[in-house]
Amino acid sequence: MTKINTELLKIIKEKYPNMNTEKLAQELNLSIYQLRRIVSKNKISKSHAFKQQLIRELQHKRALAYEDNIIKYKPSQIQENIIVGSLLGDGSLACYGRSKESFYREHGCRKQADYRAWKAEMLASLDFKYYDQYEAPSIKSPSNLLYTYYHKLFYCNGRKRITPQILTKLNHPIGLLCLYLDDGTLVIDRYIRKNRIHLFPRITIYSQSFSENENILLQKHILDTFGIQFILKKRKDGKGYVLQCNYRDHIIFFLQIIQHQHPLLECMHYKMDLESALISTKARYQIHYPNHEIIIDRYEK
Repeated sequence: MTKINTELLKIIKEKYPNMNTEKLAQELNLSIYQLRRIVSKNKISKSHAFKQQLIRELQHKRALAYEDNIIKYKPSQIQENIIVGSLLGDGSLACYGRSKESFYREHGCRKQADYRAWKAEMLASLDFKYYDQYEAPSIKSPSNLLYTYYHKLFYCNGRKRITPQILTKLNHPIGLLCLYLDDGTLVIDRYIRKNRIHLFPRITIYSQSFSENENILLQKHILDTFGIQFILKKRKDGKGYVLQCNYRDHIIFFLQIIQHQHPLLECMHYKMDLESALISTKARYQIHYPNHEIIIDRYEK
């Protein structure tokens, strides 16, 4: 090898291990092919530190590309209330497989299929899909940063929770509607006094998966935000408590404000129509107790 080649080789040995190959080739007025032949023939390789730096740069570029391709959903107030109300009810969040982000999922019985389809339609701009599975129709969102945000908000150590921060997002009657249609019931109770049967309505939100303190937070929020009084009721299952409304005016107002948020789907009629529930219950008792006077307490003039 001539003197100039020896000098060239010395420069390559010094710079190649920690320098970009293309830049070094340009600096030495060589083609990348020529430079690679020289380093291969002389067994010159990149340093460990340089290889690690290349890996970090590649990972950074991939992360930027991933973020650029992520859809950034911006739910409206209506949509966020549907999601939050449903997460307090039947909805859940999960992260599976290789996905970094969480997704929303919810399923219900066949008779409530139209209700799930309505939710999917309301959340269509967030790419929610409705799946008409025979046994359990369901809705599902794509994996996305939005649902990872809700996952961190709602879950602690794998358990769904209620916090003041969550409840600030339950600020529209449509969120209350979804919580009620997911986990609530309208029941016509009775008590018998001599030859009279008194009928009265009761609304229950089956929130027994939440603690007593969490139920108190929800109870107070519903009263402060929507003006509807629920009481804390003990139960033997779950965490031991549900929310119950027994007050005539509050029940009427509750059903009125949520009825304005939802097309009265036939599958949810039994939860929404108080008058029909009272009339049908009275008619049933008149058949079974023909010698009793059936009274709808606090409703009949």
